[in-house]
Amino acid sequence: MKKNHVELTHDETKVMTSLTRVVHDMISKEIVLDNIWDNKGKKEYLDLLETEDVLPQATDSLTTNKNFKNLKPTKPKTPKSPTSSPKPPKQTTLIPHDIDYGVYPQAHTQRAMDVWGELQHHLRFEEHDNAIAVLFRVLLEFAIDNYIDRKQLTNIHPNDKLANRFKKIADHMRGENLVDFKYWEGLKKFENTEPILSANTMNKYVHSKDFFPSDHHLKSMWKILSSFIVICLKA
Repeated sequence: MKKNHVELTHDETKVMTSLTRVVHDMISKEIVLDNIWDNKGKKEYLDLLETEDVLPQATDSLTTNKNFKNLKPTKPKTPKSPTSSPKPPKQTTLIPHDIDYGVYPQAHTQRAMDVWGELQHHLRFEEHDNAIAVLFRVLLEFAIDNYIDRKQLTNIHPNDKLANRFKKIADHMRGENLVDFKYWEGLKKFENTEPILSANTMNKYVHSKDFFPSDHHLKSMWKILSSFIVICLKA
């Protein structure tokens, strides 16, 4: 705010895209006032948007602020017919039903695939949020152990914490060109204590009696970690 005027400090397109996402989340009730009423809720929501690359970045900064009032309105696009673009079904399970990840049971991944099946077909948000959060952590652990065994990694020690094992495997994947640089950079967030994507969050889902699972966070974490888990299980 400057002299009672709203000014843009970042690229107009990026800002409007971010604001559109917020409006959509509120209208669709993906986010309600209870979710962002306090500072903790606001920070978690902003962290979620940042994780999904919705928010403007430092590279989007303007050299000179732009007065929001002087923006030229863009002509709204003609809405598509509802019959031509039906609303996608709500994701009710952590692992979506309509995606073939190409992961199939093998002798050495049978237990992991049992957990996968429960997360994809049986455990539903709003009914089993705690079970989903705990089994998500279990699936990640099984996937990591499988990658270590199949790739015969020797730089991982039995007393390494989850974040350390995750980092070493992500680095190994990058060295083997199994993931690109951008995805590897995104995975590095897991080593930190960010409230959305981190080993710390997954640990709290299991061990903290005051940390309650959020389906929005879990879906976001799956969206980011699914490729990592699939690579581990297919190793």
